[in-house]
Amino acid sequence: MNHPDIADRLAKSMELAGIASIPKLARKSGIDQNYLYRLAKGEIGNPRRSTLKC
Repeated sequence: MNHPDIADRLAKSMELAGIASIPKLARKSGIDQNYLYRLAKGEIGNPRRSTLKC
């Protein structure tokens, strides 16, 4: 299932923060890069329900 609203919000937030790429966001946030790529593609609809393995 595709969730473009999450992807759009992430893209806008990155733009406002001046973060140009997912790898940079991963380094700054400490969030797994693969997880962020899935969010950016709209593959994850509710990030609160996804479990992060840090």
